[in-house]
Amino acid sequence: MTYQHLRGVLPAVLAGCTGRGFTVSDLSVARHDEVRDPRLVSVRFAVQGPGAISELTAALASIDGVVRVSREEPTIRRCREGHPTVPDVASHRFHRMLIHPWDAADDDEAMAFVRANEFGHLVASGRDRDVPVVVPTQFLVTGDSTVVLHLARPNPIWGAIEENPMVVLSVAGDWAYVEGAWKALPGTDEDPRLGVPTTYYAAVQLVCRAEVVTDAEGVLDILRAQLARLDGGLADPREHSRRLPGIRGLRLAVQKINGKFKYGGNVDEAHRRHVADRLAERGGPGDAAARGHVLRRTPPGGVG
Repeated sequence: MTYQHLRGVLPAVLAGCTGRGFTVSDLSVARHDEVRDPRLVSVRFAVQGPGAISELTAALASIDGVVRVSREEPTIRRCREGHPTVPDVASHRFHRMLIHPWDAADDDEAMAFVRANEFGHLVASGRDRDVPVVVPTQFLVTGDSTVVLHLARPNPIWGAIEENPMVVLSVAGDWAYVEGAWKALPGTDEDPRLGVPTTYYAAVQLVCRAEVVTDAEGVLDILRAQLARLDGGLADPREHSRRLPGIRGLRLAVQKINGKFKYGGNVDEAHRRHVADRLAERGGPGDAAARGHVLRRTPPGGVG
């Protein structure tokens, strides 16, 4: 859906969905680059409910400020053995985490956070496994949409990637606990005892197609790139040629970016700045980073 960047349009759209019995998930928001018009915003989300999608589409299209509404049915193709084939992003939605519209990040904001936090968890679901393989790992973003890393050859993730090359790289951080009393503004009738505490945090999940790198030169290229970023004064990794057979490289081609910045985007400017002041006063681990996100994502005059 594409709509004019006016306050109230997106809440009206979401209310139109839930008011007809639909649940909304997997929402992502980005400025409308297609026409390079800063006044337009593109939104993509999944809905589930008992009603007719055609009627919902028509109702959303009639909302003031909505420019265009289109629908897309997810499809999963199956191979001869009956297992789903690797889905194309264009034909299948990846459901990974709940993102409210006020917490949604565009791709640039999300990738900037990933580049600034080069440690995360690589998740490979494989096929027909009870639980996925989850590996904590350092990584490096190269270019706009490629991530490289290396892991030990005995790592259990290789089997899962062989079964299914679609993986998720999950990066989270800059978290801070927000005390319930901070939700009440001084000088108002809001009761600090009734404030609902929460945790502010940033999280990005990259849906990627993994390519395993086993040739020595390919692994060396990955090691050199990572060392140049982290520890450039060391000898060339070729000096450790006897150890190279013990590792493999990975190139992750980013297919989908899900970014979430949960920093009070659902409240007005006064409440956000009050929490930001309390974070500055407390000055605990993570408070400064969280405060920076709160202020960065607080437009003057109210909710974004």
